[in-house]
Amino acid sequence: MNNNQTNDNSERFVRWHQNLREHLTFLNNLILTLAVGTFGFLISLLVNENFIPISCQKIFFTLGLCLIFLSILIGLLTSFSRLFDFRTTLQKIKNDKSGNYFETKELKKLMDFYGKTTWKLFYGQVIFFFLGILNLVIAFLMIFRTKLF
Repeated sequence: MNNNQTNDNSERFVRWHQNLREHLTFLNNLILTLAVGTFGFLISLLVNENFIPISCQKIFFTLGLCLIFLSILIGLLTSFSRLFDFRTTLQKIKNDKSGNYFETKELKKLMDFYGKTTWKLFYGQVIFFFLGILNLVIAFLMIFRTKLF
């Protein structure tokens, strides 16, 4: 492989890695926004005196509310993990320039940890959000079945 191909592959990797980071950030923010909006809507329903779920409706509604709340918390943790990852990456670049290779090795471990943690948290955020929405759909179908069917 010649030097031009190596540079092209390196540039392609950097470009696609940037796309991946942007999409992860966008999806994290989108799900976080939808979860906060959903949570606010659910709280407004609970304040409404005409909204009175009963028996299984309460269980699915409460479970959905709790899962959405967990999705919000995990989404925030995902954002913080990404922030720490970026901060650690900047520190590594600074150490690379100053020739401090021992700290760079430790920072690479931290970067790996934050990167893996971010992805695990993101998957958790998505799973909790969709499970919450599923429970809420079931609850609303039960609550409003007479109006829907």
